[in-house]
Amino acid sequence: MIRSNRSQLGDIERIPMQNMAAESQSAFPLPPIRPQYEVPASVKEFRENLIFFGSKISTILTGAETYPQWESQLKRKARGLAAIDVLEGCSDGMNARLYELVNIALQELILASLSLNLRAELEDKSANEAYSILSARYSNSGVAAYTTLAVRLCLLRQTPEQSISDYIAKFDSLRAQFETSGGEIGLKMQIGIFVAGLQPSYSREAFLELARQGNDPDFEGLKQALIRVSIFEANQREFRH
Repeated sequence: MIRSNRSQLGDIERIPMQNMAAESQSAFPLPPIRPQYEVPASVKEFRENLIFFGSKISTILTGAETYPQWESQLKRKARGLAAIDVLEGCSDGMNARLYELVNIALQELILASLSLNLRAELEDKSANEAYSILSARYSNSGVAAYTTLAVRLCLLRQTPEQSISDYIAKFDSLRAQFETSGGEIGLKMQIGIFVAGLQPSYSREAFLELARQGNDPDFEGLKQALIRVSIFEANQREFRH
């Protein structure tokens, strides 16, 4: 059963279309009529939707940086499957068998689009529960979002093989996400976190540059100074070879 006002309208619309399909089947068969409901009309219709729209999305959710694209694709897929109500926690007008089928399909879709650690955490959750947890954790608003980003920013470290330019780009990206989510961080704290994550050779250069700057620190100037050091070292290595 689906919502009664939609069910009656759906029955009225389908009768003439079915007759037209039967009359023209031999010459011009009609394409399948896509559902116009927020929930599928039947188990058969939902299975047809799965065949028509597919049951996967291309984005793998790894954290806040991939969440917007992941959520957009997930909702688009759920609307195509006429399953957006189930994703958002509403099962009005659906019988138990149909709800279970839709929920399982959405669960599998969500789990297949998660990193392994997230998949293990959410594998026993319903589709709506998993979506709600991920939304609260990774959406670009709320305490959970900017707390997660703050932790990632503070734990950021330059790896031995990572260039200073790549490290700066990663730091700036996380800082921008943190500020967009509603967090605030002062300039001196930004510099402190940035320098703490540098490899030792760059850390020494950073302290020398900050000492030259005195009591009026220039973060962009610090970054450019480290990039110049990187370029100088690369030229020295090339000269020696």
